[in-house]
Amino acid sequence: MAEILENENLDDEQKRKLTYLFQKDYAVLTAEPRLRGYCKDLVWHFNERGYQEKPCW
Repeated sequence: MAEILENENLDDEQKRKLTYLFQKDYAVLTAEPRLRGYCKDLVWHFNERGYQEKPCW
């Protein structure tokens, strides 16, 4: 996070806002068991749909 903030042209207020917004979700998004679960569900979903097409995102 610090590296991203340093490499961007953000003023102090933008940095504070970004840090505040990101801190709420960082632990959830980067938790290893949660990431593995997301990946497993995503792979299962697209392999078990019964037909091969691109996902609609």
